[in-house]
Amino acid sequence: MRDKEKDIENFWAMVKRDNPHECWNWQGVCFHGGYGKLHRRVGGKSKNFLAHRYGWELIHGQIGDSKLFVCHKCDNRKCVNPNHLFLGTHQDNMDDMISKGRNYEIGVKGRRVISNNKISMEIAEQIRGEELPTKELAKKYSLNRSTILRIKKNQIWVGDYAYINIK
Repeated sequence: MRDKEKDIENFWAMVKRDNPHECWNWQGVCFHGGYGKLHRRVGGKSKNFLAHRYGWELIHGQIGDSKLFVCHKCDNRKCVNPNHLFLGTHQDNMDDMISKGRNYEIGVKGRRVISNNKISMEIAEQIRGEELPTKELAKKYSLNRSTILRIKKNQIWVGDYAYINIK
């Protein structure tokens, strides 16, 4: 059996597939944020993949643009059903999230999203350049100290929205 055929067989063996209209959940290991995790050797090196992205590429072929996301219509991070996935930009993914009212996921493992009325690229850059203690910066910008620390440690990226990894 060729390597590609073996990869396809191994991938689908880790997926619970029932109805083609329902979610097909990844049954293997997941990343901290809840997305399926797939481990493969590529060019002699070990590499981890997002299961839904890997599955998309098995069905549709390699995604040429690394800036494109494989997004979930169903909002189920473990789902790898190709009928529930679509390619989109970061902005497409954020627009989808906001249209579904999921822009505030407080207290969930993974990520918390703060709308841009709380923080902008300019504010994040100002905070990174400040020498004040964290407590004073938090008060000055009306943010939590942990948010200030994450900004200072570059654990945040800001476009139209600010993403903060929660550990």
